[in-house]
Amino acid sequence: RGEIIQMAAKGTPHTNCCRDLLEELAGLLAGRAKLQCQDPIILPSTNSEPEPDFAILRKRVDNYRFALPNADDVLLVIEIADSTLKYDREVKLPLYAEAGIPDYWLFNL
Repeated sequence: RGEIIQMAAKGTPHTNCCRDLLEELAGLLAGRAKLQCQDPIILPSTNSEPEPDFAILRKRVDNYRFALPNADDVLLVIEIADSTLKYDREVKLPLYAEAGIPDYWLFNL
């Protein structure tokens, strides 16, 4: 379901939220799970490779060096919405759910 969309530049609130969340999550997850920031995850069931603001991934022996994570590797997806709330709710949420991702957090700024 690949879709090319024009993205607005990230505003200050989005950037600050990402920075703060990265700092908090990195501390909480150290050694327990892998934290990924704005990198692709493969969703084979939906033929998509979204790039969520954050994804918390299961630890793997290869540390994802040889393949991108897929839906089975994802424990949580986090999106930060300062101008994309409708799209994140109506398009991304069903996409992640269909792929079997167990948890999705949406920060509405």
